[in-house]
Amino acid sequence: MELVDPENYQLLAAGRQFTFATAASPRIAGNGHYSFITPATNTYYIVVDNRANLFQRDYKLRVDENDGTQTERERKLRELYTGRYSGLKKMFRFRDFDIAFRSCGVANAFSNPNITICSELVDDLEDKGISDVELWVFFHEIAHTLLRTWDSQFRQ
Repeated sequence: MELVDPENYQLLAAGRQFTFATAASPRIAGNGHYSFITPATNTYYIVVDNRANLFQRDYKLRVDENDGTQTERERKLRELYTGRYSGLKKMFRFRDFDIAFRSCGVANAFSNPNITICSELVDDLEDKGISDVELWVFFHEIAHTLLRTWDSQFRQ
């Protein structure tokens, strides 16, 4: 995946040598979350080049602009997770950890011990009409985190 400006996109489309924004164009393999910082205010094209691969690939690309401000949805989810976290603190003793809601590039959630709930997962569950499953996913990740943190506490 590469980020190119309009001039270099024209070169690419013509089959000629082109350059891409090096700092903004990581080599990507597999699923993940990748951030691009554009070198300047301009129009850019995201280029996915699969010509060297022997096999056809399916891609799902989600592009979110983030200027650092929190959206209303993110604010509500942060409030929801903060409330859930406070409730857990009243019931259990554990080391503090963070809970993040962000775009990951894949519909998933994970913990290590901080918990990340991917916006793609929430979107996918909403699209399928099963948004209540998010609560189950959240508690599933909480279980992983608590087991990890408690295990490390007792091994010391």
